[in-house]
Amino acid sequence: MDFRRRVLRSVFVVGLVMPAPAWATPATTRVVWDGADQCMNAAELRAGVERRLGRAVFTGDADLVLRGNIRFRDGQAHAELELRTADSASGRRGTLVGSRDLDMAGDDCHVLDDSLLLVTSIMIDVPREELPPPPPPEAPPPKLERVQAVPPLGTPIRVPRRRTPAPAPWSYALFVDATSTAGALPLGSLGADLGLRVEPSGFWPIELSAAYDHGVRSAQGGRLQLDSLSWGLALCPVDFGLELCVGQHVGAVWAKGDQLENNRVRRRIRGEINLGLRWAPSIGAHQLVLGLDAIVPLVQDRYFYERGGADVELFQVAPIGGKLSIGFRLGL
Repeated sequence: MDFRRRVLRSVFVVGLVMPAPAWATPATTRVVWDGADQCMNAAELRAGVERRLGRAVFTGDADLVLRGNIRFRDGQAHAELELRTADSASGRRGTLVGSRDLDMAGDDCHVLDDSLLLVTSIMIDVPREELPPPPPPEAPPPKLERVQAVPPLGTPIRVPRRRTPAPAPWSYALFVDATSTAGALPLGSLGADLGLRVEPSGFWPIELSAAYDHGVRSAQGGRLQLDSLSWGLALCPVDFGLELCVGQHVGAVWAKGDQLENNRVRRRIRGEINLGLRWAPSIGAHQLVLGLDAIVPLVQDRYFYERGGADVELFQVAPIGGKLSIGFRLGL
């Protein structure tokens, strides 16, 4: 009895590892494909699968029908595959052979290409002799005597589970801008901004920045030099091709000039509210940024010097100013 059992076991193992018999005929497949523009198309799928299998697989009059759908959204590529036997003459879909769902996070839709070609090659590489039989003819619908509005007690009700999309990952960028400001400082003042931009998942982008400005004003023999250092916080809640950002800057202004309050450097508080528009075209993973901001100063200082016993005004902070910037945003 033990000898007979060992023989049967050996035959079973050999049957598992032996290749398909020579008379097996590979099944052919037709593709019905629905994919986004930036994802793999049907021609690329057919070429990649036939290259993996080393033979022609796809034809119009085929044994199998592969239906696929592939999309990329919020940093996630998703594909759905369904393999059935050929449709009937009446248009009824064939018997289900198998189905697969693929998900993968990445920078673009092509992160799924290798997995998609591998899974598709495995699904359709079946002998024609092993395909399931076609579905039986569709029976006529039963004649209902009474329609029940409510299912009887005890009837299981299956509610399809809604797939929750994966949250988009946080993104970060460093930015540096060259700026020119008017109103808050004398006309023609120059400066620079340096900061960090954070885009949380499900919230508006946030910008933290430090800004330096330098301006000079001369009038009637007097000269005024202003240097400013400030820190800012801004939110960008709207993006319609142009980014709309609102924020606030606080800091200090150092004023120095001829006959300006006994020729001593004076420090003044600086505060302002900013409302700006930015155009940020992408350059790979980075962005070029052009910005135009409206400035509402919270402190409106005036600067005077003495001349002939009279006070002469050199500069006054305007009620509304402007800021022009050009810079680069480096994605991290």
